[in-house]
Amino acid sequence: MHIIINCMYIFYNSKNNLNYYINNFNEKQFKINNTYITYYEKNIINNYSNRTKNVILLHGPFESSLNSYNLINKSLETLTNLKCNFNIFLIDLPGHGKSFKINNFDYSFRNVSSYINYLLENLNITDTLLICSNFSSSIGLNMISLNDKIFSQIILIDPIFNYNPTWENSKLFIKNKLLLLSSFIILNINKSSLNLSNYTTLYFNNKNSSNKYASKMINESSPISTLDIRSNIPIFAIINRKSYFNSTYIANLSNRFASIIFLPHIFPLEDIIDSRFKN
Repeated sequence: MHIIINCMYIFYNSKNNLNYYINNFNEKQFKINNTYITYYEKNIINNYSNRTKNVILLHGPFESSLNSYNLINKSLETLTNLKCNFNIFLIDLPGHGKSFKINNFDYSFRNVSSYINYLLENLNITDTLLICSNFSSSIGLNMISLNDKIFSQIILIDPIFNYNPTWENSKLFIKNKLLLLSSFIILNINKSSLNLSNYTTLYFNNKNSSNKYASKMINESSPISTLDIRSNIPIFAIINRKSYFNSTYIANLSNRFASIIFLPHIFPLEDIIDSRFKN
């Protein structure tokens, strides 16, 4: 089945000129200790050169910057209407996307955080809104604990602190290997003109990200909470998935956050960004 899906997607992508590059972002690489971190950058110039804000997005487990792009894409138009310039950075975590994948590496949250911070420090990035999705919340909190001078505030979307990589691997297999084939067939039977970006994103995430290294990152790490952070940086926990609206999850977060925002509908990231930078 894996071979069948791969062959069908290679044919379909070739025929329809689909690819997994991130539109309108510049793909770059940064070398750290003979390894390369891949990141994507977009500059939005609103003719306010005296004020520039940075927005950095970290994707969730078994994903890549494609997921960060899907999260921020609808918000880019909002940023063009604000009274400052913006630098948007999407970062492929080690073991994910196009960043390095090696066996003899410490994939713990703490070490990965130090690598990402080193990248940001060398890019001379400050005054940063950091947006983390899912398990990368622990990476973001570690980044703040290592160097809070880079960041102005952090948004944690559906933060996860107790993770089950075995279950997530199973869900990923079902989603990418079984459901994709049926979706592909249905779309083609209907001669659909729909944008297949979500389907190609799922496919290439699985192709370019390593389940092994993502699982290793989770297994080798101890979750960090806001109680461990000695910083005055505003930290926002935003819960968007209805499946997380349960007593166990809420109780777990209540021990880590002073305030939690529940958004049971489509996540309005553009509204959040606008509220952060409108002044």
